[in-house]
Amino acid sequence: MTSASTFVSSASSRALRNTLLAAALVGGCAQALAQPHVIVERTRISPEQAEAMRGTYALSDGRDLVIGGSVRRPTVQLGMAPSVALVKTGENQFESADGQVRIELQPQANGQVNALALRTGQTQAVAMR
Repeated sequence: MTSASTFVSSASSRALRNTLLAAALVGGCAQALAQPHVIVERTRISPEQAEAMRGTYALSDGRDLVIGGSVRRPTVQLGMAPSVALVKTGENQFESADGQVRIELQPQANGQVNALALRTGQTQAVAMR
């Protein structure tokens, strides 16, 4: 009798384990489908554009915005906040991976950048250097 009850018990355990595994997979898929996914094609900026945009910009609220990093990984630092990597999303547009920081460069005819538009969440500002 013990071997029969052990067999039923292990079969029940396997069935329960498989049911829980299936539920977890379905739950994970549903959660993944509910969250939007943004796919941004990473394009490299030219060394000329990197040099033109690199520098410190003054915001009207007194904070500085610093664009630095490299051609492969440009960064932005707003005030005393940590630097955030930027991804090129358009000809003169960059944004952070989470979409919270967006920058649009405003180049002059000679390619130099002395102003940019900054968006952080719902806040917009213009920065000059």
